[in-house]
Amino acid sequence: MSGAVGYVALVIALWAAIASFWAAIASVGRGRWRYRLVARQGVYLVFGGVAVASAALLHAFVTHDFSLKVVFQYSDRAMPGLYLVAALWGGQQGSLLLWALALTGFSAAVVAGFRSEEDELAPWIMAVLMAIAAFFLLLLLFVSNPFERFYALRVPRDGQGLNPLLQNLWMAFHPPVLLVGFASFAIPFAHGIAALITGRLDGSWLRRCEGWTLLSWALMGLGSLLGARWAYQELGWGGYWSWDPVENAALLPWLTATGVLHAGVGWKRRGWLGRWTLVLLVVTFWLTIFGTFLTRSGFVSSVHAFARSPIGLYFLVFLLLLLALFGLLLGWRWKDLRAAGQSSPAVPYGHWSIWLLVGLLVARQAGWGLGLAIGGGGLLLSYWLMHRKTAGSGSPVATRGGDAGSARLLFWLTMLILAGFTFGVLWGTISPTLFQLIAGTSRQIGVGWFSQLAVDAGLCLLLVLWACNVTRGAGSEGRRSIRFLAVIVMLSAILAAVLGGTFYLARLQYRREELEMLWVVEAGLALFLCMLNGVTILVGLRDGLRAGQRTAGGSVWRGLRTVLTTRRRWVGAQIAHLGLVALLFSMIGNGFEVQHQIEIDQGRSASVGGYRVTYGGIEARQFPTHLGVFARLSVQWCGGAALPVDRSACSTPRELQPARFDYNAHRPGETGDPNQVTNEIAFLSGPLEDFYVTLGGFSPDGQTAFFEVHINPLMFWLWWGGALLFGGVLLGLWPVRPRVPAGATANSMESR
Repeated sequence: MSGAVGYVALVIALWAAIASFWAAIASVGRGRWRYRLVARQGVYLVFGGVAVASAALLHAFVTHDFSLKVVFQYSDRAMPGLYLVAALWGGQQGSLLLWALALTGFSAAVVAGFRSEEDELAPWIMAVLMAIAAFFLLLLLFVSNPFERFYALRVPRDGQGLNPLLQNLWMAFHPPVLLVGFASFAIPFAHGIAALITGRLDGSWLRRCEGWTLLSWALMGLGSLLGARWAYQELGWGGYWSWDPVENAALLPWLTATGVLHAGVGWKRRGWLGRWTLVLLVVTFWLTIFGTFLTRSGFVSSVHAFARSPIGLYFLVFLLLLLALFGLLLGWRWKDLRAAGQSSPAVPYGHWSIWLLVGLLVARQAGWGLGLAIGGGGLLLSYWLMHRKTAGSGSPVATRGGDAGSARLLFWLTMLILAGFTFGVLWGTISPTLFQLIAGTSRQIGVGWFSQLAVDAGLCLLLVLWACNVTRGAGSEGRRSIRFLAVIVMLSAILAAVLGGTFYLARLQYRREELEMLWVVEAGLALFLCMLNGVTILVGLRDGLRAGQRTAGGSVWRGLRTVLTTRRRWVGAQIAHLGLVALLFSMIGNGFEVQHQIEIDQGRSASVGGYRVTYGGIEARQFPTHLGVFARLSVQWCGGAALPVDRSACSTPRELQPARFDYNAHRPGETGDPNQVTNEIAFLSGPLEDFYVTLGGFSPDGQTAFFEVHINPLMFWLWWGGALLFGGVLLGLWPVRPRVPAGATANSMESR
């Protein structure tokens, strides 16, 4: 019954999407409000149909309706309720349905917000959204039907169950958050296409969808972070990001969406980067579809990809149509974009920055360590000369709000770095397959290549971020003096030296006899830039709070309330940037990760990187869905002392229980499917490092066990940096209600 209801609901939704698309285009022009009304009601009907279909599929999972093939493939009767819900998006059909649900739900929300019947953008926004919805509904009905059934006589009594690796709390939230983020970017994409079609290129359309862009960016980033947490806790290899093609496919649109946010600020405030904004907007949506193509087409090999299916061909056609449509529209409106305020003259000294940055990336990839210092120094010199020329005379440090020439250069450099990093990741992802198809040769790009590219881009972004904070005055009033900046730089250098030296003396010297000098220099420079940005942002927040205090009459709490009311987005942006710095700070430490494989007899201890590990034996536990085998470990920090060691010199013991879970229903004489066996890691987390251990195996009597130990520095700051990043975004998204001061009238406020 659920299958029939869901299928009919999808058919209704498809016809409603087609009708709404036609009515939206027919409503263009004056005096055709009836067509626009039909289009709006059609959008609501599409969302209703997809919602009913999603509810029907969820009901089928919860009630174990194994007459539906998707329910049989991704669930069984023993699965807990949370994973029955998660099984909805555990397969290709369900994930496409979830995407369609988010897309149509957001479309209905946008249409409900249309206020004027004379809105020129509204019909085209509805038409674009309904065209995308129709594409997904066609796939769901004719290519990847979630309501496909078994014949009546072949209905199984139980299902195959969800992949054990997916039966994890983080994986229950990672796919829906990421997919909803992808789907929500269709809203700003539709606004951009509508602006190109109508010629409304003054930037007002960007303000209308600014919140949607920020929301989509936040959801895509949060989805990737949740996926990293899942990989860290579930896969057992000690890391969180392996530069897998599907991981990269999730990262790419987030990078370009970051560019959209920053380019959009330049366009709205000063009329800069209009073409950059539109190009990045379309590229971001294109990459969300491209990521789905990679996952489902078999174009790349990945542990995250779905089984190869013909659906990839349909996505490829859709991708080519998107490129053709945008190319035609952009060519049509190219001159109009310049007339609307797009920056046309070249930025003075900008070419110096381009060549220095390109030289930095090329030289560093070739192994020239001094390229980093030369490139960074060149960028600073370019910034200095630009500011001196545009400021005329006096201090080369900009006033609050920033100098136009300096700000323009920094915006431009930000776009350049993000575009270069995105292209590098994209090229590294698809080039092995392209070489195989074109030349018939295998050309693999290793993890180290991606990691080095990320290090280069991260250092450049940190440098530009600091320059942006200084140029804008970091939230302060008045000029920043050279003496003040010198104090900030010296304080940051001292902090970096103290933190780096302390960490080496307290931890690293016990684990690595030799450290690669080039990596130490890079890590030291990155640490200094992190401290520099962190101190500058905190000083800016302090100055902003002081300004709020002066406005509110000296009270700290009133000053904080004033700042959060009047400058909430600025505060949110500063907190988000502080979170980004924390993320990059954590990635620096990850470069000093160490790995050990140890064998311990029961009751004995081993020394691992300054830790004392004592093995207490094996314990088996039977769960409703699997058999768990747990190893009991006691872990103490003892510094660098070798065993045997005085227990009084060690920290308080902490208990860990790494395990192996076997989801096979064993029969006598059978060993089961090894793919149904997972490693459940255990770890101790702290501000300095994580002690991360995996049970590799054990002897038949359990007297000896084998463990893989990873000591991951600064992992703590990765997760808390992500929390700060997305907390700042939420603060920026929170609506601001204008406050009328006591004694002021509405007319007086409007006159302001």
